[in-house]
Amino acid sequence: MKVTMKAALIAGLALLLMGGSVAGAARLITGAQIKNSSITGTDIKNRSLTAADFRGSVAGPAGPTGPAGPAGPAGPTVVNGLTRVAGPAVAVAGFSQGQSTATCPAGQGVVKGGFITSGAGSVASSDSFGAANSWTVNLDNLEAPTGADVQAIAYCAPSGQAVSPR
Repeated sequence: MKVTMKAALIAGLALLLMGGSVAGAARLITGAQIKNSSITGTDIKNRSLTAADFRGSVAGPAGPTGPAGPAGPAGPTVVNGLTRVAGPAVAVAGFSQGQSTATCPAGQGVVKGGFITSGAGSVASSDSFGAANSWTVNLDNLEAPTGADVQAIAYCAPSGQAVSPR
């Protein structure tokens, strides 16, 4: 209760100092009321102005270019293309679920994955699910009496090498 009373007292005092009402806030000084060249740097609070507050004429000329940084690590020595791998086309009966998995060749990992579907149902999930070399697609056909097909597609690349599309 003391906190509420103290807060009310402070609010009332603030209103009194502002002229007795919220309308007292209208008594703030505007830019039109300030004489040109009368405000100096000592009148401005430090770090209260940003670059957006200044016109382009305030900024000085660009400084000289700095020294070059150290060379980065060497890039890959071989550039390979992506390998497209299709998993088996899986028929999913009505009122059931199914999945297809596309597995990359040895020494390659999944860069991106996708799927092909036909018929009823919808893809419930598609991901590598923590396996770096395969892509799995789950099809949910639980609400349809007719069948559907699903096929996972994985785009694979050799580990540790740059790739480009073929």
